[in-house]
Amino acid sequence: MMKGSAYLFFIFLTLLLTNCSKDQLSNDEYEIINLLISEIRYPPPPPHPFLSELDKLSDAEYNRKIDSLIRKDSIEQLKIKLVIHFEDSLKGLSKNFKNMLYEENIGFEEFYLMDINEEYTHSKKIDMRKLQFPKNVVLWKPNKNEKANQIEKVTQYWISRILFNKEKNKAVVEFNSLSGPLSGGGSKVYLMKTDDKWKIILFFDSWVS
Repeated sequence: MMKGSAYLFFIFLTLLLTNCSKDQLSNDEYEIINLLISEIRYPPPPPHPFLSELDKLSDAEYNRKIDSLIRKDSIEQLKIKLVIHFEDSLKGLSKNFKNMLYEENIGFEEFYLMDINEEYTHSKKIDMRKLQFPKNVVLWKPNKNEKANQIEKVTQYWISRILFNKEKNKAVVEFNSLSGPLSGGGSKVYLMKTDDKWKIILFFDSWVS
């Protein structure tokens, strides 16, 4: 009888550990999350007056003008504190996420045919201790005297579940931010792993408000 009980306990423990490891994020996922965190920038300055003339420029000239307007300084080079709220879970993907992966000629065609299985529609908890924020980024945490809606006073960031190809050397994820009712946006981010390190291949705007 004791042997049977011990065997059942062993099976139960094995299943429990298997489910726990399934719920944990992989090293690749944490590397990608921290890579996206390093891309956080202070909001760019107000649009320059000549922006109304941009529609007269060629695509190449347009891109150069826009790049010259975006503040390139990293957060760490600024002398201010940036208070943000960073969601502690990777958000579940919608079933039609693959239908939005239509960018061409970047070597990620295999993702266009990938089915979003049920598991990827659920959020996945992030261990915040494994995240590496710039020194002058302050994570906003409400105290017991603050109302939940006060989160609207800080910039919010959240990341979707990360899709990998079968070889685990390419990935697609959505990175989003919101600073107010009409000040936010999200980008699909395409990444590739080379020399055992993840690198961003392309940011592609997917929504804006």
